[in-house]
Amino acid sequence: MGELRGAHVPVLLERCLELLAPALGRAGRTVYVDATLGLGGHAEAVLATHPQTMLVGLDRDTEALAHARVRLARFADRVHLEHAVYDELPDVLDRLGHPVVDGILFDLGVSSLQLDAPDRGFAYAQDAPLDMRMDQTRGLTAEEVVNTYPHPDLARVLRVYGEEKFAPRIASAIVRERERNPITSSARLAELVRQTIPAPARRTGGHPAKRTFQALRIEVNRELAALETALPAALDRLTIEGRLVVLSYHSLEDRLTKVALADRVRSKGPVDLPVELPGTGPTFRLLSRGAELPGEAEVAMNPRAPPPCGCGPRSGSIRLRSSAGVPIANGTAGGSGRCTNRGRGRLCDGRPRGTTGQGRTKRGRDMTVDKRDRRNETGSGQRAPRSGGPDRGAAGHARGQGHAAGEPGGGRPARGGAREFPTQGTAALRPAARADSASPPRLRVAPPVPVSVPRAPFAALVVVLVVGGVLGILLINTKINENSFHLKQLQEQQVDLNLQQQQLNRQITDAKAPGNLVDAARKLGLVEVGEPGYIQLPDGGEAISVPQPAGTGQQGTGG
Repeated sequence: MGELRGAHVPVLLERCLELLAPALGRAGRTVYVDATLGLGGHAEAVLATHPQTMLVGLDRDTEALAHARVRLARFADRVHLEHAVYDELPDVLDRLGHPVVDGILFDLGVSSLQLDAPDRGFAYAQDAPLDMRMDQTRGLTAEEVVNTYPHPDLARVLRVYGEEKFAPRIASAIVRERERNPITSSARLAELVRQTIPAPARRTGGHPAKRTFQALRIEVNRELAALETALPAALDRLTIEGRLVVLSYHSLEDRLTKVALADRVRSKGPVDLPVELPGTGPTFRLLSRGAELPGEAEVAMNPRAPPPCGCGPRSGSIRLRSSAGVPIANGTAGGSGRCTNRGRGRLCDGRPRGTTGQGRTKRGRDMTVDKRDRRNETGSGQRAPRSGGPDRGAAGHARGQGHAAGEPGGGRPARGGAREFPTQGTAALRPAARADSASPPRLRVAPPVPVSVPRAPFAALVVVLVVGGVLGILLINTKINENSFHLKQLQEQQVDLNLQQQQLNRQITDAKAPGNLVDAARKLGLVEVGEPGYIQLPDGGEAISVPQPAGTGQQGTGG
């Protein structure tokens, strides 16, 4: 194992303990999961503070696990350490027989141990083999990624995971260089990236290779893919009022954390309904509004701010987010689950507008942190004395990217005060979690909220009716004009038919004339030329004489 290299200062230690205390300090045995154990700084403080807490520690780095096992030896009867990545959390808990847990901490990024070891290849300030694997027993190395990935994949890794705007240019330079000789050292890769980036861009933003090294490290260890799977699984394993704290150091991790928490703290029911439909309410509440940032004192105290490489932790970039599970009544979280404070100068969690969620307003005035909980403690809706909210925590330690959670920005119930009654047969947030709870959950029942018809939907209804009426009139007018056109066409066709009938009648009359009949008979050979003849007419039965041709001196007589 060797001696521990470098000093290890857990990031935002006091703030993390403060956030986890309500969940881990409950009566009976509690279970705490450190999903990124590292050297065990946070875990040691939690075990020392809460004697009844069991630790489940996960880490993919076997060397870090060995150091943590030595550090936590005095708590051996309450410690279970596992060589696993945090996306394997459900399997680990099932194997250890923990269906639910009370607190979970994610301290993301690179640990002090990995940064201080030059042979690990995480720091570009020192020449080392391109490894970058947090778990050196499996997986691709950074050297394999750099020398085997095609240009499109290499550019994608640098652009997506490193947010490098010169990703195509750097990828092209790497492909040209590796065709001559494979790239095997961190110093050679860092110098190649520095030469590729334009000079004006190298003057700002730190070392030019920091984004490239970050992207390669994330690709090698599948950090974002594992985090995207691990966060929902961790939330599913939390008991009611269990706490999740996430420490992250760059926007990619923070964005995934924000999305995962936002999906659990918002209602999924229709916005206009005055009550929450069963199964659509939020299942968690945020303990702070947005991400908490470190204070200057914490940044100054951390000896690794800034670290020797851009891929490691920077105290000033820490973002902390946290959440807590909430009870479910009849399938909806927290009673109605509907925000009843809109338009009353308050946020949906009950805090006055302008507060930061940590007991302070944006102007620095002290505010109560959780009015709802303090009011319920006094009973019958009476107000409890004000207590100043906890100061904002700070940040800074050697873990490479982290992001943690904030303290409750508790809300208050609807006007009139909320009353509490013991829960009897209430549906649990997670049935297994409720069965194992040492203290039964309590159902918070709020008085009914007056239902009022909002003006906006009424105005929208009027607009819809007016637009529908106009469109109906236009449609009817169009149909009338179309029918009129067809009627005019039919009348014109009738006139044409009448003219044709008159013409046919004239032709029939002409055909019946005697002279025309005789001419037709001669043409047909019915009457010989030059002799008188008689033709029997069909209508009267009379015969007419057929005149002889001129010059014969004879003339037929009718009889």
